[in-house]
Amino acid sequence: MAYQTLTVVSGAVNQDRTKGLRLKKNPHFFLDIEEYHLKESKLKNLSTFRLAEDLSTVLVTQNFVDTAEAAKLLGFFFDPIWPLGAKAPDPTELKAKSLERSQAKTLLVCVPSQHLDETRNAIAEALILTEPNTPYLGGLAGELADTEGTKILLPCPNPKKLLTHITPLLRSLPWGEELSASAYDSPYWDKDAMEKPIKLP
Repeated sequence: MAYQTLTVVSGAVNQDRTKGLRLKKNPHFFLDIEEYHLKESKLKNLSTFRLAEDLSTVLVTQNFVDTAEAAKLLGFFFDPIWPLGAKAPDPTELKAKSLERSQAKTLLVCVPSQHLDETRNAIAEALILTEPNTPYLGGLAGELADTEGTKILLPCPNPKKLLTHITPLLRSLPWGEELSASAYDSPYWDKDAMEKPIKLP
């Protein structure tokens, strides 16, 4: 997904203090800004915007950041530019934390081995995020052989929510009555993970 904001703010840059590479023909405009000094009064009630003095860069306010983080959206790595002194988080660390939250636990769906491919494909279809505000519930990670069949590994933030989401699909399968579920309270790669059975809703 990509977006472009049409909101352009004029006069928000403190020209005396802002540092960067300016246009030779018009020094009020920038090719690149190295150190931002902004007038906060000009940024009220905004979420995403561009500066008239630096049209190539899309900026967001703290309101946008708070909304994205509250919705637990993945893929955003915000780099604070104002006020000065705000510590920019390490993108690698942020990505790791985001991944950690999204794969904190594991749902396991036990499937008769002869129906593994069909079941996995059906679950994959059910997990596709089709709307912008659709919450992320989980993903596919692989399979684990078991004496009763094959267990599909589904890393997720909350196994019960994920199971509730896919249960109607599972029950609609011709072999739905043969399926069972369990969960780890840890990532699927945790060798010491304790498996607990979960009843299909």
